[in-house]
Amino acid sequence: MNDNYKPTRPVMNSKELAAHRVKTWNPYSGGDGYDAMETNRSAGFSPLAGWGRDGWDLGDWPYVVYSTRVKNGKYDLLEVVEGDHKLYSFNTLEDLHAAIDLIFICANFEYLGLTYDEFKTSLNSDTWGPVDVTYRGPYSSSRTKDVANV
Repeated sequence: MNDNYKPTRPVMNSKELAAHRVKTWNPYSGGDGYDAMETNRSAGFSPLAGWGRDGWDLGDWPYVVYSTRVKNGKYDLLEVVEGDHKLYSFNTLEDLHAAIDLIFICANFEYLGLTYDEFKTSLNSDTWGPVDVTYRGPYSSSRTKDVANV
């Protein structure tokens, strides 16, 4: 398998993610989710369609969209859920990735083999414990290059 991605920190927990929220940002009024995506692009955000080694869905376009940008040396994450915007800001790319890992896990905990009760317990704990690198980090075609041979 060609998976060179190696996370440098654990998955962010929900308390830490909340501490990175900087404000509610609603620059857009009217139209649908795709129109909002275009408005957010004009502010420097790039939407993320997939996450992890195999590019699993991140969000549910156009209703739930996650976008990132780099601005003033910070790594920003914009979460748009049916028109409601939340903006998070991180000092490092590693923290941004750990936050997106958390978001992906929250939406797809069954990929990790967790029951709902185990998921709720982990969500409220200080750490997630080990999470397979397959489910972590940005998607890129180089990560899936040799998946058929696994």
